Amino acid sequence: MAAVAFCLLAMGLPILRGGDGDAISITANPLETITGRSFVGTISLDPRGYFMIEKAGSDFLTPVELGEIKDARFYGSDLKALVEGLILTNKAVLLADVTAMDDKTVTYTCGGGQPRTIPRSRVARLQFDKTADWSKIPAGKTGVLLSGGDFFEGTVTEIKEQIISVDSVLFGPAHFNAATRAKGVVLADPHEGAFDWEIWTSDGSILMADSAKIDGSQLVVNDPWLGEFHLGLKDIQQIRAGSARTRSLGDLKPATIEPDGLYSYSADATPQGLSLDMRGADMRPRTFNKGVYLAAGCSVTWNLAGQFRSFSAVPGIPMVSLPGASVRMIVLVDGKEKYRSDAITSLDNIKDARIINLDVTDAKTLTLRVEGDRPGEVGGGGAFGGASLQKR
Repeated sequence: MAAVAFCLLAMGLPILRGGDGDAISITANPLETITGRSFVGTISLDPRGYFMIEKAGSDFLTPVELGEIKDARFYGSDLKALVEGLILTNKAVLLADVTAMDDKTVTYTCGGGQPRTIPRSRVARLQFDKTADWSKIPAGKTGVLLSGGDFFEGTVTEIKEQIISVDSVLFGPAHFNAATRAKGVVLADPHEGAFDWEIWTSDGSILMADSAKIDGSQLVVNDPWLGEFHLGLKDIQQIRAGSARTRSLGDLKPATIEPDGLYSYSADATPQGLSLDMRGADMRPRTFNKGVYLAAGCSVTWNLAGQFRSFSAVPGIPMVSLPGASVRMIVLVDGKEKYRSDAITSLDNIKDARIINLDVTDAKTLTLRVEGDRPGEVGGGGAFGGASLQKR
């Protein structure tokens, strides 16, 4: 217990070892953070807003803020799939019993509770059977997935007392019993959305949340279409940072490029349009579809306006560069140098020690710079593979 006390007090946190009854083990897949840390052990929720992680074989408790989490899966490698319910157009999924539908709304219940409604325009699928296979449904088509696996194409007009009514151009009006003749209904195609959090629950639901916070022994999640959910750790299969929490640096417009020449800077490829692939630890190519490239002697600055928590990237020289080129990669936060690499060539492999994870909380500017390693050396350049900023 002395070790636990030391760990928490060193961070300014008083000892509060509670909620062990709600603790769960994470052993099949590590909890990963946006700063590159990973944990395997036992996790519990701390009422002050932290995930408390006790590493296997250790007495230390390590606090991790919710905003630090990149990916945490709590129940092995296989996620539980939806049994029956709603699949929304933003790819959110909700375990539910669908009771009715008209031209404007879908009515459903959760766990025998009060009836709820959701606009029909937000619903992509109604799933009545866990064996429903949506992969063969043609894009842009609507209709009913029948129990035998066939797809009856048409406009689904309503569901009333378990009877699905469909208007077909070829066959006219048709009716199917949802309990015995249909595996599901297709109303629209799902599409990717940008959310802060993607949360898989233990009943097979998937919440696309615009906010999440720890409140006591629960995670409070707000899905803009489905509402607020209060989840204990045992109610959660996976927490994953959504695409809205991460911005690729190459997608942001630089404030300054010095010198601003034709081949000084480029995003997601070299200025000649070649890949940013670098040598991995096994000397094989490691592909970076996103990232930024700077010519030697170039310095590029972005305005952050205090909106981000961390910056991460893998610095190196693309394999397409001349073997003799040698550079040093530099990162400055608010004008202060926070990272400087050793001399790097295109023949070097990417090592874990070269992965950058920097705290940029409250920072106003981020500057990347590439310097030639030899005085007077002309040509060459470096890339920051996967360069990205994580939102606060």
